[in-house]
Amino acid sequence: MMERIREGVNSIAVKIILGLIILSFVFAGVGSYIAGGIGNTAAKVGNVEIGRGEFEQAYQNERNRMQSQLGDYFSTLLGDPSYVASFRKSVLDRMINDVLLEQHAESLGLRISDAQIRQMILEMPQFQNDGKFDQDIYQATLRRAGFSADSFAEYLRRDLVRNQLLTALQGSEFTLPSEIELQSKLLTQTRDIKTLTLSLADFSKKAQITDEEIQKYYEENPGQFTRPEQVKVAYIELSAQALKDQVKVTDDEIQKYYDEHLDKYSTSEQREVSHILVQGDDEAKAQAILDELNAGADFATLAKEKSEDIGSSEEGGSLGWIERDVMDPAFEEAAFALKNVGDTTGLVKSDFGYHIIKLDAIKASESKPLAEVKDEIIAELKDQVAVDEFYNLQTTREGCFRYPDSLDDAAKAVNQKVVTTDFISQVDAPEI
Repeated sequence: MMERIREGVNSIAVKIILGLIILSFVFAGVGSYIAGGIGNTAAKVGNVEIGRGEFEQAYQNERNRMQSQLGDYFSTLLGDPSYVASFRKSVLDRMINDVLLEQHAESLGLRISDAQIRQMILEMPQFQNDGKFDQDIYQATLRRAGFSADSFAEYLRRDLVRNQLLTALQGSEFTLPSEIELQSKLLTQTRDIKTLTLSLADFSKKAQITDEEIQKYYEENPGQFTRPEQVKVAYIELSAQALKDQVKVTDDEIQKYYDEHLDKYSTSEQREVSHILVQGDDEAKAQAILDELNAGADFATLAKEKSEDIGSSEEGGSLGWIERDVMDPAFEEAAFALKNVGDTTGLVKSDFGYHIIKLDAIKASESKPLAEVKDEIIAELKDQVAVDEFYNLQTTREGCFRYPDSLDDAAKAVNQKVVTTDFISQVDAPEI
């Protein structure tokens, strides 16, 4: 049996068949490779190719945006294959239009400088905290959106170039001679009109009304001639503000409160620091900068040239004044461990990368003098006493309800007067 198989394999016919099979696999593989290469391009605009991966990412981003806006309704639309095909085509058309705009802008020599990109990022409200650029918010936002600092800057550059071209086109205008002529005719048109005025007062003087008509109108519109229910009210006003005005605070009480709450009137220690940031986990790059610094290079110059903190690099790395509990814990610990102005740290690892920190100045904790906060303390003590007295009087007042026909006992208990109104309705009742 094995002998026959070996003889069959060595025959010319079998070799020809095997050769054909091998060739078919070769050409099929090459064909699929070529087809796969073509399939990796979603569209070609001039010499620029829009990759399928880039298109799928743009499609997914647009799909997520529409999903967040339309919710379940959009999910229903995606169940229609024809809508999905149209939706995908609209995304691709927009990408093609963007490339065409970029190509035309390039042909016109339109450019956006690095300084413009940087200034735009610093002014974007999405990256600000209390009106100032915040590097932490900037980095976190980019990570959530799937951008690196370079890719986001390039994205902004392309968008600004396109908008530069569109704004120039949309801002241009011209007027046709026929439009000027039509506008001139409209402005110089005149009208001849006649008016007739009918005076209601003249008709009223001549009107004759019978007693029966007056009686009928009165009976059909009783709401117009009905006075609202009115009452007389006696009340006692118990006011915390009035009690506060009666409170007297002594100097001893003021001094005692100030001593017990001194931390409330003291500023925290502040430090002015600068830093050089290398984003990510590139420790070798950060170490190379530190080596330059240790070799005598100027800190501010290195920060301008090599720091990846877009918010502080142009300022020589300066972050201004900081307090505790506002920065990354590792950064803060290293910054407040520096002893003398001018000292620098080694490499400090945080969630944002590697920092080299320099201490520029120190403001020690300071307490405000008593004279400066005296009025604030008096107001605080009066509030406390008035509130306590207010609740005590409420408790006393509740015991006076045993005499429901008179407010005299309650008035005596809280040392207030009984106020009695004239007849009032809900419309004209006093605000209290």
